[in-house]
Amino acid sequence: MRFPSLTTAIVLSSLALGAQSVGVTTGDLKGHVRIAGTQEVPPGIALKLQNVATGEGRTATANERGEYGFRILPAGWYVLTAEVSPLGVSGTSRC
Repeated sequence: MRFPSLTTAIVLSSLALGAQSVGVTTGDLKGHVRIAGTQEVPPGIALKLQNVATGEGRTATANERGEYGFRILPAGWYVLTAEVSPLGVSGTSRC
């Protein structure tokens, strides 16, 4: 599998679930990682989710279909970073 140049952005598609009802203080984040403009899923996608207010971070690895998830997250603003280790390509999304 050939990957586009290092300047190609990785598309981060996320769906935040939960934390929309009054009194709900946690939620889940699920999504898919793809190379921008394609449906290709590069292997070895490492994801880091960091809470903007607290700095607390969590990590996950996307599966072979590019799916990832973070469960039971405290309500708040997060920065999601994806990295492809072999190429050093990364992308960031605020959620």
